[in-house]
Amino acid sequence: METPEGSPELGAAPANPALPHYTLAEWTESGKPANALVTIAGADDLHEHYEGLVKVSSIRIVFAGFMDGRGFSHAGKLRQLGYTSQLIAGGDILADQWVFLNRCGFDTLEDSETASDARALPGFSQTYQADAREAKPLLLRKANT
Repeated sequence: METPEGSPELGAAPANPALPHYTLAEWTESGKPANALVTIAGADDLHEHYEGLVKVSSIRIVFAGFMDGRGFSHAGKLRQLGYTSQLIAGGDILADQWVFLNRCGFDTLEDSETASDARALPGFSQTYQADAREAKPLLLRKANT
């Protein structure tokens, strides 16, 4: 699968056993530790948690259904706010959503079968619009070369 320059390599994300795993509520109750893997649902309201979440080691965003786009919004907002660590997409995801997940800032898929299926799909070498990985649209990138 072709991926735009600077995009992560697609692969299934093994859970890091060294990191404590929390749901958003458990993470909040534990004092919002930075050294953690926090699982967020699409329905979670993150407004009061963004400041702490951008410091977390790893975030897993769970999609309740493949038509639920709230996880894309959470990922994009976290990247806009400066989150640079691992974003894992989990839950009900279709392989052909990988391109969009990647553009919103996800690094990997939780399910190895979905990741394998996504690798088999044709990709895009470049995108026209700006996104979480590329701040400039293609027109401006071409003008600077």
